[in-house]
Amino acid sequence: MRKFGIFLLILLGFGLIVSLYVIKTRTQTAYQEVRRIEKLIDQERDAITVLNAEIAHLQSPQRLGELAQKYVDLRPTQIEQISNLDALDDIAPLREDLLREDVLLKDVSEVESLAQTAQSSSQNQQVQP
Repeated sequence: MRKFGIFLLILLGFGLIVSLYVIKTRTQTAYQEVRRIEKLIDQERDAITVLNAEIAHLQSPQRLGELAQKYVDLRPTQIEQISNLDALDDIAPLREDLLREDVLLKDVSEVESLAQTAQSSSQNQQVQP
């Protein structure tokens, strides 16, 4: 019986050695994966820094002003261009032809029926190959 107990202890020792080796290799693999991911994160942070610098350059007011002068014929706003809501009718009079009932959909039920019709027709188009 005593030999059997010693055999079990030796077997348990080998089992512990094997399990310790497996745990060690898994831990090393996990550390390597963590280092790889940290490198990727650092690379992405560097790329973000570069992109932020590019955005700052592209949005620079001086650069945009130069491009606007070169490609767009912008001039300062004249005082005559500034108006208020009361003068809107003089600037852009109301078009009476747009007030017809067939142009304006005043009834909400008409709008809902049009939406349902459009939705059902789009569903029918999706079903049919």
